[in-house]
Amino acid sequence: MPIRRGEEYLESLRDGRRVWLMGQRVEDVTTHPALAGCARSVAAVYDLQHDPAHQDLLTMPSPTTGQPVSLSYLLPQSVDDLARQRRMYEFLVRRAGGVAARFAPGDPDDAFPGDSETDPREDSKALEAVRHNDRN
Repeated sequence: MPIRRGEEYLESLRDGRRVWLMGQRVEDVTTHPALAGCARSVAAVYDLQHDPAHQDLLTMPSPTTGQPVSLSYLLPQSVDDLARQRRMYEFLVRRAGGVAARFAPGDPDDAFPGDSETDPREDSKALEAVRHNDRN
């Protein structure tokens, strides 16, 4: 999926999903007092990806579509790739005051590549997840 605006992200959260927090149903995570700040923080990152001052740091051309996508989808192939991603993550974590979290949909075990020396299928699962995110 190409980069989107923060408001598009917030709107995507208003899709009828069922969220429960501390035993209470959350009707809208974008307005709930305990969750709205987090949602706005993520939305701000989407907006930063459109800011010309930060595009080179936060985005890259999709290898399949050429459209800008988050640099977090970069599959590092070199030390330079790793350093580039580190600069992006460092910028985002500093901007967030040192707080960072990563949540992935589905099975948490599917979200991170495994040890390809012990199970090469793990690398293909990670690559397919990146390709899926690129298309959607």
